[in-house]
This record gives sequence, structure tokens and C-alpha cells, in this order.
Amino acid sequence: MSRKTRTPGNAKRISVEEGERIYVGVDVHKKSYHVALWSRDRECLVTVWSQPSQGQVLADRLDPIRSAVVRVFYEAGPTGFGLARDLRERGYEVEVVSPAHTKRPAVRQAKTDSLDCRELARQGAKSELHPVYVPTIEEEQDRQLVRLRQQRRDRCKEIKMQIKSFLLYHGIAEPPGLKTWSAKAVKQLRGLRLSERLRRCLDLLLDDLERAEEALKEVTREVKALSAGPRFKEGTALCVTVPGIAEVTAMGIQTEMLAPGRFHRAADVSSYQGLAPGIRASGETVRLQGLMKTGNPRLKTILVEAAWCWVRYDAGARKLYHRLLGRLRLKQKAIVAMARRLGIILWRMLTRKEPYRGATAAA
Repeated sequence: MSRKTRTPGNAKRISVEEGERIYVGVDVHKKSYHVALWSRDRECLVTVWSQPSQGQVLADRLDPIRSAVVRVFYEAGPTGFGLARDLRERGYEVEVVSPAHTKRPAVRQAKTDSLDCRELARQGAKSELHPVYVPTIEEEQDRQLVRLRQQRRDRCKEIKMQIKSFLLYHGIAEPPGLKTWSAKAVKQLRGLRLSERLRRCLDLLLDDLERAEEALKEVTREVKALSAGPRFKEGTALCVTVPGIAEVTAMGIQTEMLAPGRFHRAADVSSYQGLAPGIRASGETVRLQGLMKTGNPRLKTILVEAAWCWVRYDAGARKLYHRLLGRLRLKQKAIVAMARRLGIILWRMLTRKEPYRGATAAA
């Protein structure tokens, strides 16, 4: 026996059967949500609507059929996890899914928000979606602080490149020590005799660099203070037992690889870190491709940078790197392989609560 339930406001009625299981797909944007309801029992679309991008409004519209709603799905994206938190507070089971693992039709003549939310609901009902970890608000804030430090560091690099480009373009010789940006070299840049306009331009760039470096120092102090706090103290102490890894890098690894215990295989860890190689097999032909276009790009960058330091300061890692280099012939490929190994070692250290045991430990 079917029953029709009126949703709040002027919304259309939603018709569901007694005991029916409904899966909800939401295509999330900054200003709007497109919502589709899919019936697992009837294998059909129940209804589709669009609404303002407010989680509480969506919950209000679902409340009349709350008993029928099994799960809500939407793709991870720039809008974050606010919708998941709003709906969970109202008692709904929500999964934020990976866009990279969402199946796309081989041939599609049209792409609209309405079609996307329908596909999310349909695939969700058939358990074809891959959920991602939803961080707590505290975890998200910690991660944002560490990411801010990375952004500040990138800003410093950008300004330094602008200064070097300025010198090159105007035929101005770089002072000694500018390769390492020593204080003496920067002071010499301040004292260069230039025309009034060029002097003004260079001074503004140097002022930008001074402010950016001060901001970097400030946020670095905050990250180090956080690493000594109760949530990260143990993990940081474990990570820094790896030669070449300091507190800031340890914080980057911990805040990007949240809840490491949720991974059960090394292959899953490599995939999440963005360091898993692609494989194409057809018949008897098997080809290794480049890295798969999935995973966490920030974590991948952190691990590759850490791998260079690891190779530099650890004799066992350096020996393994040269062995890989002899086989792969390219430094980039060898260091990525080392970063993948380092990522797995760090994952096992954090989950098992054990210190570093060497590059040749099982990874």
C-alpha cells in the first residue's frame, strides 16, 4: 500500500510504499542542491528537486519520509563536510563519496546536475560508491593550520622566483649567496643602485618577501606547538624517529592521513597517498602506467619531499634508493618508489605504535 507524504512548504508530494527503502543522491554546489530519491525495492526514480544549499532545508524535506530513507550520498568537493554534519545531527546516515571512484557512463549525451544526483542515488542503492573519511571539526581545523603553513611556504617561493625573474629580465647580476637566500644577499639587494622605478619595484618585492617569511615563521611556531599537544605528541614522537623527518613534516603526515587505522592493506594506503602505480592488463599483455590520478595530492607532495631527506640521512634508505635507480634509470621514478615505501612504513608505525626500524623493514 502506497502513501503520499507532503513535504514542507510548496514542495511536491513524495510517494513511497510501506516499508520501502529510499536512497538519496545530492549534487552539491555553492548555491544549490539537486536531490534525487531512488527506490531500492522498485528500482526506479521516485522524485527529483532542486533547493537552496542548506542542510537543514534538505533535512526538513526528508523528515516526512525519514523511516524510508536508508542513506544519503554526495560527492566530496569544495563545499566540505558541512552537509554531512547537518544531516547526521538530524539522525540521517550520510556517506561522502570519492568523485574519482564514481562510475561515469562510457557515452553520455548530456550532463546536468539533475542527472548527476540521480546517478549518485542509483549507484548508492547498489553499493557501487566509495565513501571517504569525514573528519571531525577539530581534525579539520588542525589540518587547515598545517595546510596554511604549506601555503605560506609556497608564497615565499613564489616571491623569490619573482625577484630572480626581475633581476634576470633587467640584466642585474645576482649577489653572492642568493641561491640560499642568505641575509647578506638580501641586504645586498636592498643596497643595489637602480633607477628610481626599478628600485621601487624591487623594494616592494623584498617587502612582500619579508612579510611572507614572518607569516611563515608565525604559523610554523603554531604547528610545532600543536605537535607537542596531547592529540599529536605520540604520533610526532614516532614519526621523527625516521631520519630526515622533523615535527612539521610529521604534522603534515598525521593531519593528511587521518585515522590511519581505517586502512587494512598497504595497497589501500598507497592508493590514498596518491602513490599507487596504474596497471593495464589485456590478455597476456601487462603494462605498468604512471601514478593513478587518485589519492591525496598534498600527502603525496609531503611524502616525496620527506623521501629525499630520508635518502639523504639514512644509509639503508640511500642504498635502497640507488638500487631502485639502477633499475628504473630515472631519479623521479626511484624517489616516488621510496616515497611509497616511506608512506607504508609510517602508516605501520602509527597504527602499531612502534618507532622506526630501518628502511629494510617490511613495508
